Amino acid sequence: MTQFLTSVLLSMSYMLGIQSYPDPNNDWVPKVLWENKGDATIFEASSTVIAQKCKLNPDYVLQLPQVIHGVHEIRADEKLIFRSGSSNFKIASSFYDRPYLSCNILLGSTKIDWKIYGYSKYFSRFSSYPEIRSKPKFGILFDLDFNIIATGTLIFFCIFSYYLFINRINNDLVYSLILGALFFAIYFMMCVSPKFGIYASMLNTHKIADISLFIGIYFYFEIFYKFGFLTLKNLQIYRTVSIINCLIIIFGQTGDVVQFGTSTNLPFVMFSLVVSFYSSIKLALKEKSNKIAWLSASSILMFVLTSTSDILHIFGLFDSYMISSIGVISGVFLLALSANQQIENTYKERDSLLLSLESKVQEKTKDLNHALENLKHSQAELIQSAKLASLGTLSAGIAHEINNSINFVNGAIIPLEKKVIKYIPEGEKEMINKLFTVIKHGTDLTVQIVRSLRNFTGLNQATFREINVVEVVNSVTTILRSKLNSIKLNINIENGLNFEGSQVGVSQALMNIISNSIDALPEKNPEISIEGKTCNDSIELKITDNGSGIPKELINRVFDPFFTTKQVGKGTGLGLFIVKKEVDRHNGVIIIESEPNQGTTFKLNFPIKNKSLESSMNSEAA
Repeated sequence: MTQFLTSVLLSMSYMLGIQSYPDPNNDWVPKVLWENKGDATIFEASSTVIAQKCKLNPDYVLQLPQVIHGVHEIRADEKLIFRSGSSNFKIASSFYDRPYLSCNILLGSTKIDWKIYGYSKYFSRFSSYPEIRSKPKFGILFDLDFNIIATGTLIFFCIFSYYLFINRINNDLVYSLILGALFFAIYFMMCVSPKFGIYASMLNTHKIADISLFIGIYFYFEIFYKFGFLTLKNLQIYRTVSIINCLIIIFGQTGDVVQFGTSTNLPFVMFSLVVSFYSSIKLALKEKSNKIAWLSASSILMFVLTSTSDILHIFGLFDSYMISSIGVISGVFLLALSANQQIENTYKERDSLLLSLESKVQEKTKDLNHALENLKHSQAELIQSAKLASLGTLSAGIAHEINNSINFVNGAIIPLEKKVIKYIPEGEKEMINKLFTVIKHGTDLTVQIVRSLRNFTGLNQATFREINVVEVVNSVTTILRSKLNSIKLNINIENGLNFEGSQVGVSQALMNIISNSIDALPEKNPEISIEGKTCNDSIELKITDNGSGIPKELINRVFDPFFTTKQVGKGTGLGLFIVKKEVDRHNGVIIIESEPNQGTTFKLNFPIKNKSLESSMNSEAA
């Protein structure tokens, strides 16, 4: 039976073109080519060239190739210098070791003899002869160190998972996670058993390692089944095949029989992994927010990639390093994240139920809050309307009276000037002309103020018309002239900047913004800038000051009715609310940019053509 199984494995290797040793090179002369001697399969070679190279490079190392489960022996001038393990395999050595020797040990030797003790015929192969190198191959990290790291990491993970997950999610899932990690840890421990002080035979160590590996894989397939990535039928097939192959491994008397049980189980492992990956990635792509599917798919992918690399390496199809330790640690960690995500989902469901209960209370107060909000807005709009109405009435009366007075003055100035000039001495005419010039300038200024007041109140316009931005800004700044006297005012408005809207509303909005800016300005070097330009199908007005600014936590509240940061009695809290309502009424946008003690910028964007506004205005006028 043993011979038959060995023949099957060797036939598979032969069909795949796997050589049991490479072609001889100039450094080594083969003497024995894998002959059976007792419990081992022997390969021997000798070299005088290597001894010479060591003499020339005493700081270099002699790097030996990897022989899976094999033991290396080096003799210098017939004297035993090094042996990597027990030549009769009564005590196991590291499965995937690539030992090396310092050339200092070989100094003075003329001939080096190298012998390999192969644990099984199937594993009796190597891909290169020993070579002199400046430093050892990097493989010791993957083939030895990572196995030690993986063992400790997985055992720690078992303890950590127990305290983190037990009784927080389905305990069956937690135990599968812990037991899977535990058996993987046993596998990696057996791969480097001497490093952990375990000195069992190679055969028993091999059996424990491979059975532990397949049990660990089974527990993780159970997790994939619980997540819905494997069907019950897939799991049962793998379980049945694994039991049969584990029995072959348990009762196997040689390494080749054990390896036969391992090799026939691997295709079912890979098939189940591929099925699980396909199901998880399909679900992840379908439900892009399903974190469990994405994490599980990533975990399975790590298992697939690293185990494929290791299987190809063990079968002799691809000379690389053993990286399954990296894949298992990463895969287990990602599965733990999947379990943690399931906990999060459970808590989200609980929170959702709590929110559902709270929503019943919210529904009872929703109507009241809505009514209160409507009352605030209605009250604010009523106050705005009252203010505008009273301001319009007052302004109309004042403008009318002032205009009459100015008309009398203007009507009298010209004939008065002619009479006075006619009768005064020639020497005083220049002074009298200057006085009349000042009087005319004063009356012209009064006329401008009255015109601005009429523009601001809408006495000179229809309800809706094309607005000239320069005229609006000039009207507002003229009315605020007394407040702006001690302030540096920069006006930079694009020529011919017009848009459709209500001049009264826009004037009111600018008046409120500029008034707020004036109140916020510092005593030293106060400055306000007003800019206007075209932006695609809209115009942008930007009012910037160097005042005290607005704290970030208050910016979103400045448009609320009755909200003010001014002292009691100095602000109604309606100014910016009116601005926002007016901008919204024009289908515009208002943006505030501000930093405490760095000033504030108000950006107002109005559409140039505003048909919806025009129809609204016309209906109001009607």
